[in-house]
Amino acid sequence: MDIDVFKIPLMVLKFNGVWITKDSSIYYIIYSVIMQFLFTYAFTFLMGMYIIDVTGVLDFADQSSYFFTYLVCTFKCINIYIQIDDLVDLFDELKDCIDEFGLDKSYKKHIQQANMFVKFFWVASFTTVFFGGFIPFFSGRLAYPMWFPYNLDNRFLFYMSVFYQWIGTICYSAANVMMDMIPVLFMSYFIAMFEHIGDRLELITKQDEGSEERIDNKKELLICIKYQQTVIKLVRKIEKMFSFIIFVQGLFSSIILCMISFALTMVHLPEDASIFMKLTTYMASMTSQIFIPCFYGTKLRLTYDRIAVTLFHCDWMYEDREFRKIVEFVMENSKTPMRIVAIGFVKIDLTNFGSICNSAYSLFSVLRRTR
Repeated sequence: MDIDVFKIPLMVLKFNGVWITKDSSIYYIIYSVIMQFLFTYAFTFLMGMYIIDVTGVLDFADQSSYFFTYLVCTFKCINIYIQIDDLVDLFDELKDCIDEFGLDKSYKKHIQQANMFVKFFWVASFTTVFFGGFIPFFSGRLAYPMWFPYNLDNRFLFYMSVFYQWIGTICYSAANVMMDMIPVLFMSYFIAMFEHIGDRLELITKQDEGSEERIDNKKELLICIKYQQTVIKLVRKIEKMFSFIIFVQGLFSSIILCMISFALTMVHLPEDASIFMKLTTYMASMTSQIFIPCFYGTKLRLTYDRIAVTLFHCDWMYEDREFRKIVEFVMENSKTPMRIVAIGFVKIDLTNFGSICNSAYSLFSVLRRTR
């Protein structure tokens, strides 16, 4: 099994100028600076400048959700720049692990499922951008209000700004999705590997002395332990690389979901139909953005826990004392759950997803009462 599933995310990040490695040419670096300045940092700055002068409650709720999204995207891009060399090395380590211990195509279902989530998230984000791009043609105002150093009453400048926003949000949404999905795709491989380890441990059974296909159970157990420890190290590296970003994403996602929910209560249909469509598709995209890593965090923990259960039910009682000691050691170490933890205390699982949604609803309730 290869790691071709990463080709599309890396291609998108390279196109958007996010993937600068030590092997990148000077021309690509210049291209990257231009792309990032125009469609990430400039967007964030222009949105931030607009919020300063916002007076309407609906405009503030609507605009702040997009501003916070771009702000988090800026952090993600900076994180990729900082971690790029370690991330490239991690791709090599993952491939080496697969080559060393083997991982046949029967476990590819986990990677395919993760890839399906990537496509769904991408479609949801693109739908938001697509519908948002029509707002100027129906309402006569920008889809994403920004401050510009010129007068938008000029129709040429207005539609030039509309085009800039449409291209920018397409580039941004694609890069943002892929930066979020890279750790998810890694987790899908780790899940497949832990399941593979569990299946191999199930084959450790009492051996018939006269069997021609006798398996060395002790050797197989030691291989599985080495395999497990290698995968755990890879998990901890991913956790270290994306820990802060996952925490920031979860924090701002609560605020963003709150702002979108509050903005939806102030939309009047049918005159604000385009805004309503934009907000609902954006909410679906944001919910997917925080649900997917939490879902895979829970799945990773459950798959890892299965290893200890499988090992306990193998025929260890028929093996020698040394074998039983190794089993006891592994079982003792397995008492610590396998979790992706952001900045040391925020667990990335479905329980945390529920907490984020609950926090968003609490903030929404407070805002609605003060309305």
